[in-house]
Amino acid sequence: MRKPITVKQLGSYIKNITLTDPFLRNIYVVGEIVNLSKRNYVYFSLKEEDETISCILFDSEFPFSEGEKVVIEGSVNVYLRDSKYQIRVKTIRAVGIGEELLKLNKLKEKLNSKGYFDISNKKEIPKQASKIGLITGDNSAAYHDFIKVLNDNNYQCEIFLYHSLVQGENAPLEISNGIDYLDNLDIDLIVLTRGGGSKEDLAVFNNEQIADSIFNARTPIISAVGHEIDFTISDLVSDLRLSTPTKAAEYIVNEYRNKLNILLNYNEKIHYTFNNKIINLQSELNNTNLLIKLNSPLHRLNDLISRVETTKNSIEMSINEIIFTILEKIKQFKLEINKKSNNIINSRHIFIKDYENNILELNQLEIDKKYILYNDNISYKIKVEEKL
Repeated sequence: MRKPITVKQLGSYIKNITLTDPFLRNIYVVGEIVNLSKRNYVYFSLKEEDETISCILFDSEFPFSEGEKVVIEGSVNVYLRDSKYQIRVKTIRAVGIGEELLKLNKLKEKLNSKGYFDISNKKEIPKQASKIGLITGDNSAAYHDFIKVLNDNNYQCEIFLYHSLVQGENAPLEISNGIDYLDNLDIDLIVLTRGGGSKEDLAVFNNEQIADSIFNARTPIISAVGHEIDFTISDLVSDLRLSTPTKAAEYIVNEYRNKLNILLNYNEKIHYTFNNKIINLQSELNNTNLLIKLNSPLHRLNDLISRVETTKNSIEMSINEIIFTILEKIKQFKLEINKKSNNIINSRHIFIKDYENNILELNQLEIDKKYILYNDNISYKIKVEEKL
């Protein structure tokens, strides 16, 4: 049996080959640029079909982009710590557009000609969704980020979770099946999301089958696949594109947050107004008592004091009743908001007509006039008493 060598000895042996082999010291390689990253230096990979090799260029100037086909000149280097090798690039020149970029451009042209990207085909995102379908990876960071925002804002809704692969060759079929499945449920919104990743990781969202499912869905769809700059085909076809799972959740809760802030401000203004009113009334009562003591005859003093006390008690009782009534209205207002948010979908069947059979908007109604309100197969006669 041959004597075994250590991991370090093997790494050193391989590195020595790369340092002494003339072919590996000055090599020319052709491929398509993928996973491009610019920091102090330029990092990228060259791709051919399913295989890639890492490259590094010690120059901040890099006039090339993802998908371009290039020829590089460089040397092969081995990094012993990770037992990885990469090409240290000396020169680089363009050859043409890579196969992946050509395929993507052709698919975009095809989908655009079918109207998949037209704004006129976009469905409106509901202002408050009570049933949300979520397509993402099983127990993923994207899922937890999305749910955290909803919980932090106490957003009340029902989540229909569809676990799916979000990268790899089986991911497009699973994502497409998830969209079709959720679209057949009675829900308000579908969110397609994943965490960040390289362009290679996000390539599954440049898939025609996913595009077909998004475009043909009756349910509005938000695409948030975790990238700030680049747009995938799923972003272009969806009804709304957002960069991350967190941004998608924040968009959904924004309308709810605005309504809650309005209600809290209204409640604070009521308390402030009535506290000032009570203080002013108390001041008036004190001034009245002082005037009575200074200017009234003694035989009228007891009578006036009695009246002042009666007036004071009456005013305090009236103010307490007013405050109680206002607080009850606030409580009812909160209940109505929750009720309306839970039934927002059903409200689209309500409309109002006048006696000449004209359908009217709310701002067309006039005080003291009668109208007919229709809700599905039921109609009501109504009269406008006051506009609030």
